[in-house]
Amino acid sequence: MKWLNLFGLLFISVQLFAIEAFVDVKKFNSPSNEPYIEVQVLIPANSVEYIELGEDGHRQAAVETKIIIKQGEEIIDFDKYVLNSQSIAAEEKVSFNLVDVKRFALPVGLYSVEASFKDLNKDEEAKIINTEVNLDFPESLITISDITLAEKIIPSEIESIYSKSNYDIIPNNLNFYSKEINKLGFYAEIYNTDKVVSDEEYLLSYAIMDEKNTKVKNGLRKFKKTTKSPLQVVLSEFDIEDLASGNYRLTIEARDKQNELLASKSIKFQRSKPSIEAAIESIGDADFENTYVAILDAEKLTYYLGSLLPLIDGSAYQMVYNL
Repeated sequence: MKWLNLFGLLFISVQLFAIEAFVDVKKFNSPSNEPYIEVQVLIPANSVEYIELGEDGHRQAAVETKIIIKQGEEIIDFDKYVLNSQSIAAEEKVSFNLVDVKRFALPVGLYSVEASFKDLNKDEEAKIINTEVNLDFPESLITISDITLAEKIIPSEIESIYSKSNYDIIPNNLNFYSKEINKLGFYAEIYNTDKVVSDEEYLLSYAIMDEKNTKVKNGLRKFKKTTKSPLQVVLSEFDIEDLASGNYRLTIEARDKQNELLASKSIKFQRSKPSIEAAIESIGDADFENTYVAILDAEKLTYYLGSLLPLIDGSAYQMVYNL
């Protein structure tokens, strides 16, 4: 098997040396044309230190988090807080990642987002991640928000940082689906069809495509007739149990009755379907020359390993843990 992405290697080691974090900045709008960004954070739980909370031996991690939004040298918005992990028993294995979402209302424009993460239980420098954002939603055009791939979608019982359209959308900002995960959920929004579409209805479709976005894979495509509106929520999921390992795109399209494309948006994701043992055995034959794995050092691979360890259950977890 020649194809083996980064995440096929993520089951080889769990030794972590410093805090690691993944940040994804998503762009959204509102019916009143008041855009905002959503800063989605994932911190691999194995990259942070846990300290005892009291005599019962329970442990917890704490990460000082800062998010600074700038235009040029001017600070437009700012947030600083401590992101605490859940409390775990002394001998309990870490079976989760730290996930957080923050939203910032901003006018249309170019911004830089700086996110820093400091493990409060370790004497080490903060991890800093910078992202450039172009926030632009023309009122005269149909536009689609960024797509959020979901680790989990559940009905909202109470309002939370994850709540949208009466659902809690837990983001999967690794954009990776291991063999244990067989549902791919996603969320997006379509704007301004009421201003642009001449008919009352238009056709909404979403599909899992090949990496070049030219071919539907495994017949994974859905269609929906939709009434035009200022904001249309796109919330759905695909069963990907039979989707083989590879690089793919999730693509959303809006078309009129004449099948003319009104707007589209896509996002890349990766799928690993083979068994862990088969993936490890195939490493020797893997060709990484034209993939981003080739530019990653061993330490970076180790960080990524830790972020996926919580997705492994049972004997597979134990096998990886003992490597």
